[in-house]
Amino acid sequence: MWQDIPSDPKLVTLHDGVDLTYYGGQKGDQTPKVHIKAISGYSTLIDDSLSLPIDVDVPIPLFSLDAGYANQRMLRNPVTKSSHVVFAGSAQAVRFDMCLASASKDMSAFINSMYFFNLFWTQDYLATAKNLPLTGGLIIAPITFYRMGQCQIVVRRSLSNHHGRPRLQFYNNKNYYDKLMNRRTAWLNSQGSLTWSTMAQDGVRLRAEQ
Repeated sequence: MWQDIPSDPKLVTLHDGVDLTYYGGQKGDQTPKVHIKAISGYSTLIDDSLSLPIDVDVPIPLFSLDAGYANQRMLRNPVTKSSHVVFAGSAQAVRFDMCLASASKDMSAFINSMYFFNLFWTQDYLATAKNLPLTGGLIIAPITFYRMGQCQIVVRRSLSNHHGRPRLQFYNNKNYYDKLMNRRTAWLNSQGSLTWSTMAQDGVRLRAEQ
């Protein structure tokens, strides 16, 4: 659990027979939450998460899964329910980055926007405790959009440096858009020096030029 606090990450052990549930928090002043649902009851992982409206036209990060050594095991319990089956794309340790978007989003407009390039980075830049690194990793399969009713699940697969037990990584993504749009990056200008800007500043500049 990456919550942008000095004690990050909070380690939570998930046992067999538990479900991860997302509560949208759309009624009154209730906030979006991520729970563990077990026989003993609910345990809250994230108390105030980013809301997931079904009409969102930009993929919102949900979590990451590092398969670790589990990716080398034979499949003993194949999926029997109606589900999307996502292959790892490699026998090595693989990381899955999962996002959500609307099924009715304008894909052409999205591909031509600055948000599209966000899919080529891992979600680690959401964690202040990691100094907001932009980690591209080695993508090993096409970024894929899976239709689920009025939504789409976006899956990005890359090689992982985690080779231990499988782990899920959740991020405090409530301020996702602010972190994405206001992260300072540098680019080399025609004079050979670095120019610092953010995507929010670049967006304003591009709209003015158009």
